[in-house]
Amino acid sequence: MAWIAHERGLFRREAGELSELKLGQDSLVGITALAVAPAPDGSNAIWFAQTDKVGFARQIGRTRYEVVENV
Repeated sequence: MAWIAHERGLFRREAGELSELKLGQDSLVGITALAVAPAPDGSNAIWFAQTDKVGFARQIGRTRYEVVENV
């Protein structure tokens, strides 16, 4: 699996498929930093910085993530 921060959004590539991680219907744009580290509850997560905000997406299923902003 690989994470890709692009000007158009945050994407995950796994098993040859590309999927976009969104907050509702909105793309996560303006990402300035990206890191893989555990969420506060210990679950797998991808952390991201957007200008003056920090958020993360915690893994809630094999291919599902929940986005949490402004941590």
